[in-house]
Amino acid sequence: VFASSAAVYGNPVFLPVTTDHPTMPESPYGLTKLTVERYLQMAYKFYQLPYSILRYSNVYGPRQDAKGEGGVVAIFADKIAERKAPVIFGDG
Repeated sequence: VFASSAAVYGNPVFLPVTTDHPTMPESPYGLTKLTVERYLQMAYKFYQLPYSILRYSNVYGPRQDAKGEGGVVAIFADKIAERKAPVIFGDG
């Protein structure tokens, strides 16, 4: 089981993003995740090594920081802790 990321999609071409969505990563992180996915596909093709890929998004865990690429959950949690309204763009 490989923990990939929704970062492999880059900026969405359509919503909601499905597994059929084109992969166009726009960061080194997303490109690395997509590269490993391709290696797994080749390992299956040549060696019949079974695999599963999970493309996580908005993962939250201990010590996650709202700064940088902290993720929406950490950002919202910080805003709520500061008694401020989180900003939601579009229709959420």
